[in-house]
Amino acid sequence: MAKKISAAERVRALCLALPDTEESLSFGKPHYKVSGKIFAGCEEIGGEAVLGFKLEKPAAAALIAADERCCPAPYVGKHGWVAMKLVGAVDWSAVRGYVETSYALIAPKKKATARAKAPAPRRAKSSATSKRSKRAPSARG
Repeated sequence: MAKKISAAERVRALCLALPDTEESLSFGKPHYKVSGKIFAGCEEIGGEAVLGFKLEKPAAAALIAADERCCPAPYVGKHGWVAMKLVGAVDWSAVRGYVETSYALIAPKKKATARAKAPAPRRAKSSATSKRSKRAPSARG
């Protein structure tokens, strides 16, 4: 039987899949940072997982009005931070979108822009390989 993955473990996987992300304990709870700034956090309150993330203020207000699992995050809700209970039938693709939006709002703009414009990395030939091919054949044959 496969082990059931907790909501906190799913949030952790979503957050750590984003570039340059690190996990740390802030206020005794796991938080996810990019360039030293928190873009998401997850904790259990009363046995329920709660995810915190940032949206643009109008989007945060609309989500809070539309989804009863959401409320303004304590202390920072006035800045667009949302607390969402991860209970019931969770739409994980929507959660991924909220986390990615929060990441994009928090990540340094130069980094985000450079990442978006960067071409896919190419495999470079190793200098050892090119030097080896220029050498005389070895006595081993």
